[in-house]
Amino acid sequence: MGSFVFGGEIGASLVDLEEDSRYFSFGANRSRVMSLDNLITATAQVGFAFDRWLVLAKGGYAGGEIYTYGSNLDLNIYGSDTKFEHGWTLGAAIERAVSDRVSFGVGYDYVSIDGTDRVVPCVNAVCTVGFSDIQADVHIVKAVLNVKIWTP
Repeated sequence: MGSFVFGGEIGASLVDLEEDSRYFSFGANRSRVMSLDNLITATAQVGFAFDRWLVLAKGGYAGGEIYTYGSNLDLNIYGSDTKFEHGWTLGAAIERAVSDRVSFGVGYDYVSIDGTDRVVPCVNAVCTVGFSDIQADVHIVKAVLNVKIWTP
């Protein structure tokens, strides 16, 4: 017979995901770079445990640093900005206990971070660079190893 399980998880990941695009707009060659760094999550979890298995779903907060860089390649002007942005995450996992203190499994997390539009000053000229539609959507598949350090 199984039982319901409730819990939480706090996680931090060192990531470096980058998107780079070059395009022609308003008569000029332009470049735009966005990257997501230092992802954190805090989730509530609900699951069902039976035999030595645990199946769970989770959801909650996600946040990360989003770096933006934009330039006009013809005029050699550019601007950049880094800001911590907020979003949400959903996920699921299945785990198998191999002892009273150790379990392993696989999990999937979807993370969505919506950034605010930005207007930043150019570094080497009197101008501004605007950014809109700042968003990071990340799919994470992971192997999980849990080790209980303390049990009441």
